Amino acid sequence: MPKISASTVKEHRENMHAQLIDAAESILRQSDTAVLTAGAVAKKVGIARNSIYRYVTSVDDLRDEVVGRYMRQWKEKVAQRVDSLAAPEQQLKEFAQASLELAAETGHSWLMQVIRARKMAAAPTISTPAATAELSAASPATSNSDSEYLPGNFHSPRMQYFHHGVVAYLHRLWQQIDAERADINTRLTAALLEAGMKALDEGDPYSQVEAAVQKSLAGLLK
Repeated sequence: MPKISASTVKEHRENMHAQLIDAAESILRQSDTAVLTAGAVAKKVGIARNSIYRYVTSVDDLRDEVVGRYMRQWKEKVAQRVDSLAAPEQQLKEFAQASLELAAETGHSWLMQVIRARKMAAAPTISTPAATAELSAASPATSNSDSEYLPGNFHSPRMQYFHHGVVAYLHRLWQQIDAERADINTRLTAALLEAGMKALDEGDPYSQVEAAVQKSLAGLLK
C-alpha cells in the first residue's frame, strides 16, 4: 500500500490525479513540440515513473485530461455569455467574445496545438452541411457532457472532437444566418478566432484583439 498524503485514500488519489494533470499541462505549455512522457510527468510531481499508472491508465489519457479541463471551462464560459434565445448573429458575436475571454485568461493556442497533435485520420472532415449534420447537436452552449461531442467510437473523443464540435456549432449558426455561404463563413470565423487567440498569446491587448475580431465578424455578417 503506497503512503498517502491525505486523510483518506480517495482524497489522496484525487490530489495526485490533479497534480499529474497540472504537471502534464506545464510540460505541454513549454513549446509546440513539447513531448509528454510518463518519466517527465513523474519527475515533475516527484514520484516514481511507474507510480503514475496508479492514477491514470496512459500518458494519452493524461493528455486528454488536460484538454478536458479546458473543455469544461470553455463550455461554462460560453454558457454564461451566449444567449441561446438570441438571434444567431448575436450568438455568434457573444460566442467570439466568450472564446477570446477564455483565451486571454488561460492561453489557448497551445491547447489547439495539443489537440492537433493527436492523429485525426479517423475524424470526419467538416466541409459541407451534410458533414456537420451529425455534429450539430454538439452545441457548446447546450451540451450536457463531454461525450456529446462524439458521434462515433474513437479512442480519444476529447482530443479528436473538441475542435470539430466548435466548428459544427459555428456552422449551425451560419446556416441560420446565410445558408448559401455557411461553409466559407464557418472557415473564416474559425480562422479569425484562431488568429485572435494567437495574438492574445503573443501579448496583444485584449481590448484591441476583441475589437478587431468583432469588426471582422461584422464584415462577414454584412
